[in-house]
Order: sequence, then structure tokens, then C-alpha cells
Amino acid sequence: SLMGIILFDQNTFAIRMTNGCVEQMLGYTEEELRSMSFSALFSTPEEQRVFYERLGSNADITNFENRLLTKSKEPLWVALSWRRITENMVSTSIIDINSRKLAEKAAAENYAQYEQVTENSPTSIVILRDEKIAYTNPSFTRFSGYSPAELLGKDLLSLVHEEDRAEFFKFISTRSEKTDLPDIRECRFITKSGKARLGALFFTPIVQRGIPALLINLVDITEREKLKERIQK
Repeated sequence: SLMGIILFDQNTFAIRMTNGCVEQMLGYTEEELRSMSFSALFSTPEEQRVFYERLGSNADITNFENRLLTKSKEPLWVALSWRRITENMVSTSIIDINSRKLAEKAAAENYAQYEQVTENSPTSIVILRDEKIAYTNPSFTRFSGYSPAELLGKDLLSLVHEEDRAEFFKFISTRSEKTDLPDIRECRFITKSGKARLGALFFTPIVQRGIPALLINLVDITEREKLKERIQK
């Protein structure tokens, strides 16, 4: 799974449980993480302060973008979502969006650098121009089962599960505008083999070679519910 899970105590911030994805992301062992405070993982005091502020609101939080420090002291961009599963215990899901952040930066600065970043990204990246697919990386080929040649010029909406298409189209149509909608959406895709897979999608308007486009970073979260159920047992 590409989604990490951490359970921590809201009062002490002590980490109670992690999954292998978190350990892989941050470079720590489970034993090392369980001896740490979750709040100590944040990259800077300011990012830690914002986390405290959001946690103190007592609301369930979705897509809180921030940086965590890896064991090698490298900052890693992540999207955090959390909810309380007991009075004091908080379940936090962590999605690695570092490739997406690097891709956004590279896209604005240098297309060749951008392409190198996206080709090596472990998560799927799609670029749309005029609502048609202009670029996909190898991870999206593995996710969808379609080759880059089959995807080029295709309407991404045609790959979306029929029941999710109306909401997906409504959401994607507003991405070039300032709205109160979150920049993350979950929807089901139908692969070339006919199987349904669930993706978490992050949308970012970009300019590609002088032309307005939409960058989509997709994380395969098909196994997320099973993972959550295992952790909560």
C-alpha cells in the first residue's frame, strides 16, 4: 500500500501503532517510531505549530499538506488525514506527495526536469490539456493497464467508473477556478482488464510548455479499507 497509517495518543502524542508504509517512507523501524512522539516528526517548528492548531479544532482533517522529517533528516511532503477512533486515540493516514510537489516545482521551472521526476514517481501522474490526456507516467500505465500510446488523447472521464463520472466531471471542470472545494478527490477507475480500482486524486493547474494544463497525481488506495480494518482490530 502507498498509504501509511499511524495511531497516536492525542494527549501525549506517543505513537502507538504504524504500518510498513510509514516505516518505508520515513526510514524508521516500527520500534523506533513507537518510541517517538508524532509531533516530533514535523520538519519545522512552524509546521508543528500548524499541526497543533488543526488538531486542536477537534475536527476530522483531510488532505493537510505538510512536511515530515525522515530518519536521514530529509523533509518529505505528505498529505495527512486524521480522525479520532477513541476519546484519546487518533488514526492518521499519510500519503507521500513528495513526487507531486517536486513535479509541480519542476513543471514551473523546467520541463525536462519535470519529465525526469514524473517518470520515476512511484505514484501515477496524468497531465490533461483540453480535458484530454497529454501525458501519463509509467505508474499510471501499471495502474490502468493501458499503454501510453493507448492513453494519449483519450478522455480521462472514459476510464472513470460510470457511477463516479458526474461528480468527477463537475470537480475537474472547476479546477481552473478559485473554489472552496478540496484539491483531493477519491473515485473509482475501470482498468483495461475490467477491474475497478480506487484512486485518491490531487489536482494542480499548471502551465506546460506555455499551455494551461491540469496535473493529476493519483495514489492507488484500493487496499485502504482493508488496511484500516486490520489496524483497528
